Amino acid sequence: MAETREIFRIEVGVRADLRDSRAQGAVREIKEFLHLPVENARTLDVFTVDLSIGEEEAGLLAKEAFCDPVIQTASVEPGLGEKLFPDFDWALEVGYLPGVTDNQGRTAKEAAEMLLGRAFPHDEQVY
Repeated sequence: MAETREIFRIEVGVRADLRDSRAQGAVREIKEFLHLPVENARTLDVFTVDLSIGEEEAGLLAKEAFCDPVIQTASVEPGLGEKLFPDFDWALEVGYLPGVTDNQGRTAKEAAEMLLGRAFPHDEQVY
């Protein structure tokens, strides 16, 4: 019988008490180009972790490899930002098209291998 792996969704965002400059830039662009009355936004970096790891190791990756704890907070499998930012009207998720190199995902996998002290096979990835 083949081993089943759990896929983890790790979300990383700027702490709520700090300025999110990427989000503020998005608000300016939405107002300027789309002429929509957007007041506030928050950004999240989302990592889909398809590795042979458990929940404890996923939490370790979220807090130690994918997040700067001084300015960011991380959450494992919260859905569409519900845990980090529970009050929102819209969520927009942007990802890579098939065949496009995901350098951030590749680097995240390398960070996971270094932190956890083991290599993962090619079919296990971070996106």
